[in-house]
Amino acid sequence: YPDAVVSSNVAPASYTNSVVKNPLLKAGFGAAHHFSPIAIFDPGTSNVLMTYLLLHDLKTGLRNNLNQPPEVATHPLLLFSTTPVHNGIWRCGYQIRSLLELALTYFYLERYKPQLLASLLVLVSAGVVSRL
Repeated sequence: YPDAVVSSNVAPASYTNSVVKNPLLKAGFGAAHHFSPIAIFDPGTSNVLMTYLLLHDLKTGLRNNLNQPPEVATHPLLLFSTTPVHNGIWRCGYQIRSLLELALTYFYLERYKPQLLASLLVLVSAGVVSRL
C-alpha cells in the first residue's frame, strides 16, 4: 500500500514493573546513572513522550511521501531513525554489552554498602585483614 499511513515509534527504556521484575535489568537500570549520558525514564515520562510523538505524527501527516526525506522512503526501517528515543545510549562512548558487568557491580556495591563496610570493620577489628 504505497499511500498507507504509518506511525511507528519505539518507547524508551523505562522503570516499569515488568522490567524491574528481572533482577539483572533492575540492577542495570539502577546503575545507569553512573554512565552519562545514559538515563532511564520513569513510566510517566515515557507515556507523555510517546503521546507527544503520536500527536506529532498525526499533525505532520504521519510521515507521508510528501514530507519524508528521500532516504526514509527507500526502506521501511528508516522510519525508526526519524524520531528515536535512545536514552543516551547512542551518545555513550561504550557498547552497552561492555558496561553490563560494571553496572551490576556498581548497583550491588551501592545496595550492600553498609553490610560490606560492617563486614570489613569486623575483619579489621579481628585482625584478619592485617594477616592478608
